Amino acid sequence: MLTHTSLIRLGLVLMVIAGLGGCGKKAAEVPTATTQEAAAPTEAADRALAKEAAGSRGDAALSPADRKIITTGSMELEVQDLDAALAALGQLVQRTGGFYAEKSISRVESWRTANVTIRVPADRFDELHEGAVALGEVKRDTQQGEDVTRQWQDLEARLRIRKTEEQSLLALMKRQGRLADLLEVEKRLWEVREQIEVSEGELRYLRDRVTLATLTVTLREQIPVSVGPLGAWNLGYHVVNALQTLGRVIRGLVIGLIYAALPGAVVWVPLLLIIRAMRRRRRARAERLAAPPPPAQPST
Repeated sequence: MLTHTSLIRLGLVLMVIAGLGGCGKKAAEVPTATTQEAAAPTEAADRALAKEAAGSRGDAALSPADRKIITTGSMELEVQDLDAALAALGQLVQRTGGFYAEKSISRVESWRTANVTIRVPADRFDELHEGAVALGEVKRDTQQGEDVTRQWQDLEARLRIRKTEEQSLLALMKRQGRLADLLEVEKRLWEVREQIEVSEGELRYLRDRVTLATLTVTLREQIPVSVGPLGAWNLGYHVVNALQTLGRVIRGLVIGLIYAALPGAVVWVPLLLIIRAMRRRRRARAERLAAPPPPAQPST
């Protein structure tokens, strides 16, 4: 039979067990709701991103002014005075608001060549191109325009959606929940922020390429450095060019003979020795045939 004290102890034990069971049930319910809420922003962001991407495909109705075009060009010019052409090109670049992205000057014998890469605002590209054409005789001229409107729109849509998801995750971080769920939300938040940084970097790169056009100019000097300014017919240029061409031909013949003589000695030296030996033998035989017969010996 249970005493009064035993009944009191039994009641306290049952109350503790009931309290622990209720806390466990409550703790189990909270993480489930938090996990579902943590997954909701990601799923909603993916659906919104797919919708934005589908909507951005309808860019065919955009006007030319609203399109994002990367403009590039390259040209090769022949100039009489490379220094004067570079000075004029520098003034042209400054006047159009551009800058040199790369500049180099090379020299082969007495001929000089300059390679220049210019970045200029896209709306001033035609002005820069027309000014560069006037510097000399155009040997090559190409221009390209790459339409990146769809890629631009996709990046902007991705940024909008991911930033909205970031705000939702930040709001979810402020709510109470189990530590494991909070860590899961924080992990997803870092992933979203990384995606935002990548998209912002790609968008900055596209914005730079669209905003600033690129023109590559190759300037080749028409005359050697040692020859002065020429007249309209450029007779000095052709005379010097012909003499240098003749020198290159003679030099090529001499070099060819050297390469033919030295490695070919393995073949033609033994051949010459054989021919010389055969000639000696033939000459000796001819001499023997042409010699008079020896006098007959008198018989005794």
